Amino acid sequence: MLRRFRRGGAMRWLGGCYFGLRPRPLREFSVLLRARRRGLPVPEPLAAVVERRFFLAYRGRLLMREVVGGTPLLQWLENEGGEREGILGLLARSLRDVHDAGLAHPDLNLRNVLVVARSYGPRLVFVDLDRARFGAGPLGVGARRRGLQRLRRSAAKLDPAGRLLPAPALDRMEAAYWRPALASEGGQEPVGDSDR
Repeated sequence: MLRRFRRGGAMRWLGGCYFGLRPRPLREFSVLLRARRRGLPVPEPLAAVVERRFFLAYRGRLLMREVVGGTPLLQWLENEGGEREGILGLLARSLRDVHDAGLAHPDLNLRNVLVVARSYGPRLVFVDLDRARFGAGPLGVGARRRGLQRLRRSAAKLDPAGRLLPAPALDRMEAAYWRPALASEGGQEPVGDSDR
């Protein structure tokens, strides 16, 4: 799968032109490699290409192995709503593993989590790790909360009526995410706002 880096929003007029000394395709390639080496559920990177236009300007592409059979979580919930609790439990565990490994995903939303059906049960793959970064160790409590809040905002935006992801289901997913931390902290949610 070839992904061309293109701007959106107010900078859409620049198209695929970016500026900087550390091109985004190379940074994402590096993050994907590190994540794969740590056994995290992300696409396999194959190559990154950067074409310099002039000193700081560039265009870039990233080649990854396709996630065969991957369905965005939102679409999967529309088709397989009866399995919601199981998939949200899997999301909590998978996201906790990603955060424990120190990976911060700045664009965590219901479209950037793919569900891949397998005979032994579904697995999740986190995609679109542009601007993602690894910390020196596991993510701090504040960074973890921000990741969970991004998922909630995504659910509120993409499913405003709460038909696919009602608030109680998201509450249970978050409780499952924090459960190991709750046990180690004597039953209380961790406090502090360490950002790594």
